[in-house]
Amino acid sequence: MTIEKPLVTFPWRSVGFYALTGQSVITFKERLVKETIVEALEEIREQNVRPDSARGR
Repeated sequence: MTIEKPLVTFPWRSVGFYALTGQSVITFKERLVKETIVEALEEIREQNVRPDSARGR
């Protein structure tokens, strides 16, 4: 018996971050190249800004 299941594809890729404390973020990009990954990481950082007193050196 063979069950055929069509392959579902999307024209974009996702980059996500699951935060234990803070804001979880998922973003979708058409292409995953280093520039778009950097953009995604910057979006994650913007959503999870810590006060200066909590930052370590």
